[in-house]
Amino acid sequence: MVKTSQRRGHRRIRRFYPLPAIVLVLVALTAFFDPADLAETVRARFFDFYQIVAPRPLSQNGTIPVRVVDIDLDSRLRFDAWPWPRTRLAALTQRIQNAGARVIAFNMVFAGPDQTSPERMMETWWDQQGMEALIDPLSRLPDHDAVFAESLRGGTTITGFALSGSKDGAAPRLKAPVKITGTPNAFRFASHQGAVATIPPLSWSSAGTGALTLPPDRDGVVRAIPLAVKIGKTLYPSLVLETLRLWQGAGETVLKAVTIGGQRTFWAQVGALHFPITPHGSLRLYQARGARPAVLPAWQVLSGQFNSTRLKGAVVLIGASADDRTHPLATPRGQRLTGTLIEAEALQQIMNGHFLTRPAWALWAETGAMIVIGMLIIFLAFKVRLVWVGLLTLALIGGGAAGSFALFQRNGWLLDPLWPSIGVFLSFALAALIATLRTAAEKNYVRKAFGNYLFPDAVTTLAKSTAQLKFSGESRAVTVMFCDIRGLTPVEETFKNTPGELVDLISEFLTAMTRHIHDAHGAINRYIGDQIMAVWNAPLDDPAHERHACECALSMLESLDKLNERLETLCMRYDVTYTPIHLGIGINSGDCTAGIMGSDLRDDYSVLGRPVRTASRLHRYSEHYGPAIIVGEATYSAVHHSFALLEIDAVDVKGSEEPMRVFALLGNPVMKANPRFRALEEAHEKIFNAYRTRNWDEALALTYETRNLSGAMPTLYELYESRIRHYQHTPPDETWSGAFTAPLR
Repeated sequence: MVKTSQRRGHRRIRRFYPLPAIVLVLVALTAFFDPADLAETVRARFFDFYQIVAPRPLSQNGTIPVRVVDIDLDSRLRFDAWPWPRTRLAALTQRIQNAGARVIAFNMVFAGPDQTSPERMMETWWDQQGMEALIDPLSRLPDHDAVFAESLRGGTTITGFALSGSKDGAAPRLKAPVKITGTPNAFRFASHQGAVATIPPLSWSSAGTGALTLPPDRDGVVRAIPLAVKIGKTLYPSLVLETLRLWQGAGETVLKAVTIGGQRTFWAQVGALHFPITPHGSLRLYQARGARPAVLPAWQVLSGQFNSTRLKGAVVLIGASADDRTHPLATPRGQRLTGTLIEAEALQQIMNGHFLTRPAWALWAETGAMIVIGMLIIFLAFKVRLVWVGLLTLALIGGGAAGSFALFQRNGWLLDPLWPSIGVFLSFALAALIATLRTAAEKNYVRKAFGNYLFPDAVTTLAKSTAQLKFSGESRAVTVMFCDIRGLTPVEETFKNTPGELVDLISEFLTAMTRHIHDAHGAINRYIGDQIMAVWNAPLDDPAHERHACECALSMLESLDKLNERLETLCMRYDVTYTPIHLGIGINSGDCTAGIMGSDLRDDYSVLGRPVRTASRLHRYSEHYGPAIIVGEATYSAVHHSFALLEIDAVDVKGSEEPMRVFALLGNPVMKANPRFRALEEAHEKIFNAYRTRNWDEALALTYETRNLSGAMPTLYELYESRIRHYQHTPPDETWSGAFTAPLR
């Protein structure tokens, strides 16, 4: 017997069924509402991995003309400490222009006048002794900024400005407008209060000016290059965008927000160049393997120790890695590069024509796929073996990653399989945990509920596959047996003063009968005193349940001799009269409802239906017929070819239109083949033929003759002799079909 509290444990576990779906939805919402940028950081790092595995392809049209002239540590040691006099920068610029560079961009800000200019020196040393003698010679020397400005005007040059959070200072000079088309408000440009601009003499002399900005993501990695920034209400180009404009010879740059089919895309147009950008007006950096722009140390250019053809027609960026204020920045492929090298690589990427884009529909597609696949996995986790669901989960995750990587390589699309995979995997893990707990609870329930009623192997089988047990109820074809001791009342009277012996005797009887039932693949449904109710084909499938029930009944009869020997020994010990006991067994088959039944305080697995009630009636009336084992018509139809069975009655039962035929089970197939049984079978056929055709005298004579045959059943014949005499005096009406009307319902 099992308390309902165990079923309540199942219900408690079921309360957690929605948890995997809730987690799945929360992960999906995090992809949209991500204040800590957790999903974005995870996604970005995964895309970094794509760049490591599949870096940007190299140019197929020869070397892309982007060069870096670096004022490195060697240059700093060979010449003066940084910052250099601008006359030296002018000389450096002149050398690069003479080599045929097409565009020269300075990745630095000239925020104030050169402090080494003669005029600045006179202001600084004016009160020093002997300064009067130097005033005239110094005043004849050219101003360093003027010299540098002259060199800037000698070619296509670009100066830079830094961004500031303060409104102090002059605004940078805008050389060419950045035009916005399409949906201007769709862009989300970085906005700043002010800037630290290059001094006017230099900025006026350059052909262009651009912002020096390389903002890293939260994890410190530079993945996007801003092409435009806002200072106040004015939009300025970055150094990269301004360099592209002058390289293309364009009068303006255009940033476009285009909506097609409900999907918005963002583009940059610079002369003949047309490429995708982000809603923030940035270029997604796509690095190549081993294709870093060529770097020339500044000292080599100044000393003429370089191949000038390397700069011919090139875009040259001048940076100062020797500046202690600059630090290398992390990039997607794990390298730490100076800002100048990162901007040079961005220029190479644009000129090469390879871009990374994240489609506008990407987030919706990823989230939709995560929810659909996650819900499927959750559903299957509660229905299918977890090992198969786990393999399916891994296959879907792997397939998503493979598809995402293929689209990255072919189209440059950034579709994230990782965050959806996290959601799907978490959902599977939670669903698997809940399903495992549910299975463990069900196995524990099965072991406790059926451990005393099923044979051990059946309990193990049922515990391994609890899906076979439908707690909520099901319709099953079963065979039901009721069995108890006939003649128990005299035994009870005999041992009323020694109840312990009676209890031991009944326990021995029930134990022996239970073993027979278990050996025949049956399940004990309940004990009621000395009565046993057993069921076959529930809860475990047993295709031969009718045969197994009949075999069990015959083996139970054979074992009764040992129990009577035990009873005789007890009677001799206590010097009381020995009265042997007998069995009464009723068996019937049919469709019943099986499941957990009971109250809120106690329940059992049981079966109910007309076949159960019929088996109980057959057992109850078996004493009147004489044979120990009485079976119903449904059981007879299934096993009559294999067992020795004789029809002994047809009974009208209320609620049933047809009479119920009743049979006695006398033996196994060996007995069925015995000629003596066939003789008895023929004699019974004659008795019932005469009886049902109302030939009372012949039927009565046949019962007398049949008593002398082997296997005859005197109690049965006495019953029919009594009925025949009754009908001889009170004949049945014309509607009588030969069936006996029993007081059964």
